[in-house]
Amino acid sequence: MSGLSVYAVENKTVAKNVTTSGKCGENLTWNYTEDTATLTISGTGDMQDYSRSTSHYSGVHSIDTPWTDFCEKIKVLHIKMGVTYIGGFAFNNMILNCFCLLFINL
Repeated sequence: MSGLSVYAVENKTVAKNVTTSGKCGENLTWNYTEDTATLTISGTGDMQDYSRSTSHYSGVHSIDTPWTDFCEKIKVLHIKMGVTYIGGFAFNNMILNCFCLLFINL
């Protein structure tokens, strides 16, 4: 088993001074690589859950994930072996904002 890969079409430039890696669970990390437009989740155990909020003014839903800044830029999502749970709402922004997902490999 090699993990999960999700592919999308569009690649855009990442703004400077934006965090591109961090923790997303007790023993999990995330990393966004601009050159390949890849979000990688690695480590062992469960990913934390994320919350959804709705703007009172625009009615737009927003998910508070650490990779939110990259949701429209990600071409490849790679979840490495060892991840035992994908947090609630973890990839909703990516799915809602990117209508160009081509391939999911489990």
